[in-house]
Amino acid sequence: MPTRTLAQVRVKSIKKKFKDKAFARGANREQIRAIEELGIELNEFFEIALQGMQEIAASLDLAD
Repeated sequence: MPTRTLAQVRVKSIKKKFKDKAFARGANREQIRAIEELGIELNEFFEIALQGMQEIAASLDLAD
């Protein structure tokens, strides 16, 4: 995101960018996809992770 604020990030954007290897370069995509084996859909995982990160955005230096 150009503004670098998590408040503006949407799950739809994460899902779209997830396929791009340059996005979240250090993330292990296979481990992230493995969450589906636990019965959690990828969209739901993205939503949970985004919400958690938004709650601590200030400490991640990504707040407004």
